[in-house]
Amino acid sequence: MSEHSYFQLAANELIKARPQDFTINIAEVEAKSAAVRKQRLKDSPPKQTPPRRELEQLLAKRYQLGQDTIHSKTRVTNDTDSVRHCEKLIDGYLKAKKACVASQLLGQERFLESRLVATESELKDAQAKSKDSLRNHQACVQALSSFDGADRIAELQAELGL
Repeated sequence: MSEHSYFQLAANELIKARPQDFTINIAEVEAKSAAVRKQRLKDSPPKQTPPRRELEQLLAKRYQLGQDTIHSKTRVTNDTDSVRHCEKLIDGYLKAKKACVASQLLGQERFLESRLVATESELKDAQAKSKDSLRNHQACVQALSSFDGADRIAELQAELGL
């Protein structure tokens, strides 16, 4: 008999002999946990943040949201410019390819065709990246506009005499 099967036999015998050791009453556990949490809260209540520190935290959060919005706008601009650049390259390659066809430069035409395929792939990637950065920018603008600490900042500034 292997160790694994022996352990299983022993566990089954213990479960049969003392089932109370292997059963859990969820309601009882939750009641005990609630009592322990209540006692801990009574023993050590949460510390209140000093007004100056709370003001600094709110100002820092508002500043960070503003910076995130500015940086995401820069990323949107860069990604949009990448899309425009790829489109300009594709236009240039198409014009050059037409000229090569007219001049019967088949090697150059094949080269331009391979560049067109690669640039079209880059264009798709750039468009997807631009779309993602625009979505990110919209989320940053939404977070900044929904920042609800302005009233509390005014209260704290009045309280601190700033």
